[in-house]
Parts: sequence; structure tokens; C-alpha cells
Amino acid sequence: MEDMLRTALVAEADPQLETSLEHRRASKRGKILREVVDLFLERPQDYSGAQLELFERVMFKLIDQVDLEVRAHLSQQLAPGPYTPSQVARHLASDCEISVAGPMLSQSPKLDDEFLVESAKTKSQQHLRAISARKSIATRITDVLVDRGDRIVVLTLAGNSGAKFSEQGQSTLLDRACDDAQLAHAVWCRPDIPRPQLLALLERASAAVRQQLIAEGQMSSGLRAREIANVVQEASRRLRSDSQAVSSGYFRARQRVAAVQQQSGLSEQVLLGFIHEQCFEEVVVALAAMSGLVATDIERMLVEKTHDRLMIVAKALGLSWNLVSELVDMNQSQPMTPEAMERLRYRYLSIPQQTATRTLQFHQMRVKAQHGTA
Repeated sequence: MEDMLRTALVAEADPQLETSLEHRRASKRGKILREVVDLFLERPQDYSGAQLELFERVMFKLIDQVDLEVRAHLSQQLAPGPYTPSQVARHLASDCEISVAGPMLSQSPKLDDEFLVESAKTKSQQHLRAISARKSIATRITDVLVDRGDRIVVLTLAGNSGAKFSEQGQSTLLDRACDDAQLAHAVWCRPDIPRPQLLALLERASAAVRQQLIAEGQMSSGLRAREIANVVQEASRRLRSDSQAVSSGYFRARQRVAAVQQQSGLSEQVLLGFIHEQCFEEVVVALAAMSGLVATDIERMLVEKTHDRLMIVAKALGLSWNLVSELVDMNQSQPMTPEAMERLRYRYLSIPQQTATRTLQFHQMRVKAQHGTA
């Protein structure tokens, strides 16, 4: 059979070869297919277009006529190759058996985004896990995976540095991490998740993780409970420590805000400029200077979901609703609905100025007591 195929390759076509395959016994077809694949892998880069088409036709004709073991072997052999026929790669990747589809879904460069999106929408969780392990995954694919995938799929994605996330994908990922300490830890370790979103996750997840800690502490050993606590502590250290990366960002922000303060003073217009530039650190530092509060407190106010403390400080400073709405939108992984924003506007306008001022003064006194007067 191999001699016949080699002869056909020289001629770049042989109708008799394909006719011969149809008359082979099923028990022989697996052996033939292995021989065909071995021959193809000898030097795929040297074959002409016509020769590659012949290989594709022969492989495709035999794929569905061999048993599971042969299909799985074929997939493992062909998955990494850049010359694997596209039709063969897609057919194997569509197999219901994960031992066949898995290698292709996780490795093959011959599967385009359209195919992978459709697979992510329709295939089993095992198939989704294979896709989530690819070296590179586009945002349109991860959008489907984080929405439809089970916990293992999402954990694999979060730990995959080659996976890219859209804003919507990040939002879904953060939502799913809120009640999952292991997933939260994986998300916190990703360098591509913006700092405001990480802080928001920490604020939202901490309470859930503490509840989990208490529940598991009652049913399991202290070691497991301590492990969960360590996840939160590590995240807290990473997000709020004076690490070089974080402090350098705030160091530049403090320099910039100090220069503006000296030249023209801090105002609502200056804050709006920082917001429009998406300069989170500058917004934090400027609000801290204007309110007399510490930057870490301002940072937390900006990412809290209720926005209550932020609105009290803004009201005390006499900031307009227009500015407050921009502050709220700045750190939303998803835009607020018009209805939710209108409810927030009503709450803000209902806050008595005098009450907000007294509340801010109380917090200023606490800051002075804790950190000393400037």
C-alpha cells in the first residue's frame, strides 16, 4: 500500500489508489491510515500542493472507517504540525471522543477562530478544557469559554498567559472569581487585569472567602482553613504593598498632582482631565489631596460597588453629579445601565451637604489621629 501511495505522490494523483481504498477490509484500513500518516510526516514541507491534496483526500476517506484508537493516534501525530490538512484537522477536532478531538483543539494551528468559537459554543466541557489550554486564545473565543465553561475551564483560562480577555470577558471572569478562592488567586496573578478591577475583586471576594474560611474551618482541619486565609493575605500584599511596580506608579502620580496643585490648584476640571486620560493613580492622589484622606482609603472607595463613601466625600467637596458619574463609570468593568445610574444620581442629590461635610470632617480627624498632622 505504501508503494502505491508513493507512486501516486510522484504522479500527484491516482484515481486507482482511492478506488483501491474503498475495497480494503475494515481491519486493514487502520494499518493503511497509520502508514499514510507516517509517510506524510516524513517531509510535509517538501510536498507540492497537489501532493498535499492527495494526502488530504486519502486521510479524509479513511478517518471515519477506523476505530477510536487509530483516530486518537492520528490526532496526536498530526495536531502540532503546520502542514496538517485543514479539513482533516477540523474533522478530528469535531470528534465526540475527547481522546481524538483533544490534541487538535489544544494544539493545532490549522483551526481558525471561527471554528474554535463554534466549538466552544456547542461542544462538551472536555472539549472546552482542551481549547482553554491552547498557546494563544483570542478574545472572541475566551468570551464564550468564560461564559459557558465549567470551573476547570475557567481556572485553566485564568492560568493561561496566552489567553486574551475582552472587557466583557474580564467582567465575567471577575464575577466568577468572587466566590472561588482558587480562581480569585489565579486572576490576581494575571498581569493583564487592570489594577482597579483587581481591587474591586478583592473588595467583593474578601467577604465570600471569609465565609468560606469559617464554614470549612468547622468541617475540616486547620491547615485547609489557613490555606484559604493565605490566598486573601497574599492578594492583599500584592495589591496594597509598596512593591516597586505599584509605588512607582503612585510616585509619578504624586509628582504630577503636586505640580498641578502648585501651578493652578486642584479642581473639578483637573479631576475630569485625569478621568478622561484613564489615569487611575492620579485620580486617587488628587482626591486624597482634596479631601484630606489617605490614598488607600480613596482607592477602596473608588472600587466599592455601593459607592456610598465615594458619594459622601464628593458631596462634601461640592463635586457635581457629572463628575461623580464619571468616577463611577471609570472603574466599572461593565457600564451601568441608565436606570441604575439614575437611581445613583437621585441618591447623590439627596445627600444633605451638611451631613456629608460633618462625615468627612470626622474621617479627617481619624486620619490625623492615626497618621499625625502634616
